[in-house]
Amino acid sequence: MRLGMKFFALALSSLLSAGSAHAITYGYPDTSHQYPWVGLMVAETTSGDQYVCSGSLISPTLFLTAAHCLDDAVGFYVTFKQDGPYSLKDDFVKGTAYQHPGWNGTFTVPNTSDVGVIVLAKRQRGSLGKLAPTHFVDQLLARHAAEDLRFVAVGYGLQSSQNANSNKPRVPWDLARWVGEQRLMQMSSVYTDGYNIQLTNNPGLGNGSGGTCSGDSGAPIIHKETGYIVAVNSFGVAPYCKGNDYAYRVDIPYARDFINLFLK
Repeated sequence: MRLGMKFFALALSSLLSAGSAHAITYGYPDTSHQYPWVGLMVAETTSGDQYVCSGSLISPTLFLTAAHCLDDAVGFYVTFKQDGPYSLKDDFVKGTAYQHPGWNGTFTVPNTSDVGVIVLAKRQRGSLGKLAPTHFVDQLLARHAAEDLRFVAVGYGLQSSQNANSNKPRVPWDLARWVGEQRLMQMSSVYTDGYNIQLTNNPGLGNGSGGTCSGDSGAPIIHKETGYIVAVNSFGVAPYCKGNDYAYRVDIPYARDFINLFLK
């Protein structure tokens, strides 16, 4: 997800009745329900507008997402349906949002504190996402194994970047759960420095490569081999959902101490 990708202009009625798109340009749809614990979040603002993000169910009542997904909103709703159409009354559960106390409303790198949770009003059944052990990514890098660099991002965002000559997406937004395969680039730059990880964000053709775009903020970054959640999708620095992605780590004590307050 990129900076400022909140879709305040979307009317909730049209948002929840969006149809499926047939083009595959970033990754592939999760039609096999490999990640049923990844959900779609709809937030309502004080002005009555809505925006969407993604996230993970890590306990029967706890939804993990990005802190910036929880700004400027008064109502939060989560569903785990793979795709629409959606009914706010029947498919979503309401929740209460909490941001990391270090989040200051801006992406102050490297430690943005961009992690938040939604405590759901109703317990959810089914499988849960598993958080990586603390310092898990550091251990991966220390091993220098190629398979340790493979990750997937799972979210409900756009399947294609916006055209440079248009403000409209190249592919209709189907609001379905999609999977994009990524590789870890590094985590020692001015943007990362132990708090974020930098990932590839390459357009795919339905054959494995992929990335994130609008609506994927808060989506889990999952280590492909182990299935552990290592980070939440946070920001990008290039326009049109190209370049590299940056995700805020949840395997560091700074983030985990906050999350554990709600798991306990």
